[in-house]
Amino acid sequence: MINERIEALQRRENVCWDMSEVFLHAKDAHGLHDMGVEIQGIQWAIRELENLLRK
Repeated sequence: MINERIEALQRRENVCWDMSEVFLHAKDAHGLHDMGVEIQGIQWAIRELENLLRK
């Protein structure tokens, strides 16, 4: 179950990276910032879940 959640978060992270490219080309600083915050949150969640698997 944790592995599936990690995979889902990784897919979401990839979507956010793709969206950040759209915001970058549109020169939308607010949207780019929002994607950066979202990516950081997703990366944090992935690390936390991976730490649970190590225990």
